Amino acid sequence: MVLDQLPRPLWVSAYDSANVGPKEFAAKLDAWLPSDVGVFFQDGVGVHARTAGVARQYADVITARLGNKRVKIIAEAFRPTASGQFRPATPEEIREQLDAYKGYPVYLFDGPHYVPAETVEALMH
Repeated sequence: MVLDQLPRPLWVSAYDSANVGPKEFAAKLDAWLPSDVGVFFQDGVGVHARTAGVARQYADVITARLGNKRVKIIAEAFRPTASGQFRPATPEEIREQLDAYKGYPVYLFDGPHYVPAETVEALMH
């Protein structure tokens, strides 16, 4: 397998763009990834593919399948606009994701600066 040739530690970003559901998605990851490769699960909340609660279910199923040391969550810190572009998520929107993902290591998808200093300040209080 190609991933076996890459240096370790190795983490891959994974996103369920087909919306197959957490069980099938976790099974596909388990079948595809070497057992020493970690997963950054991209939550899909920023594009409204799923809610933070559903993304938490995905993370829980993936963790049950792969183990808790191999799963981290990428929280999408953006939302679509009516014009088809993206805007930064508000602190309240991000807080909903962070609250749903308690117990998991979480990374914010900053993209082209979706997380300004003001948002970080608001999340700290």
